[in-house]
Amino acid sequence: MVSSTDAAAVFSVLRGSRLHLRQRVGATLEVESGINDPMAVILTTILTMNLLAPGSLRPWAVPLDVMRELAIGLAAGSAIGTGGRELIRRVPLPASGLYRALNLSFASLAFAVATLAHGSGFLSVYTAGLVLAGAPGAGHIFTVVFFIVVANALVPGAT
Repeated sequence: MVSSTDAAAVFSVLRGSRLHLRQRVGATLEVESGINDPMAVILTTILTMNLLAPGSLRPWAVPLDVMRELAIGLAAGSAIGTGGRELIRRVPLPASGLYRALNLSFASLAFAVATLAHGSGFLSVYTAGLVLAGAPGAGHIFTVVFFIVVANALVPGAT
């Protein structure tokens, strides 16, 4: 059976096992597994729109819509992740547990902003998680997986 890779599973296997892949192979797997959820949601939405209103989609517009959703999701996630990383770096919180609550806020904000701008909320959350994973005190694997889980929780059954 062949299926797409789940991002959380890939990160867990690559980071937590003794499996040693070349750095480029591991990075390629991480990118592929992180991008397949946004693409699945975008394509499912387009197909559903076509089923609900047959003939309403213009074939030339579909690739433009996909590119728009990806671009907005990437831009929103990068901006919110960068802003969040700077906020975390400049404003120390009194308790370490508050950083997780703040990360939840950033994940929700990334999803909401991209979705309201007609972009990919999943890609936005994934990108923000990658950017925020470089923040002081943020565990890389925890942050990225946490953001992926939040995106899946915001749209249950989407993936």
